[in-house]
Amino acid sequence: MTIVKNALSKGLVGKFVLIVGGLSLEMYLVGFLAKQWMFYTAFPVCYFVGFLFSLSLAYLTRCMARFFAQTFNRAADYDWREIVSLI
Repeated sequence: MTIVKNALSKGLVGKFVLIVGGLSLEMYLVGFLAKQWMFYTAFPVCYFVGFLFSLSLAYLTRCMARFFAQTFNRAADYDWREIVSLI
């Protein structure tokens, strides 16, 4: 357990895992678009590009959700750093 905790708390791999883990619900919601698109591209490239496509759509979905959440909670002004933050 401590090996995994140390690996996730340091370096680029840990940040990548936190970002993808944070976007997992959004990736599930928009993943079907990437899966449909992957059938029309070359085989080795389709997995990498499809993952990046679904990751970018998931990020946009998360930003829109945070924007709408702040819109309906009008207690304060928009916090744009919170809207576009990755982690």
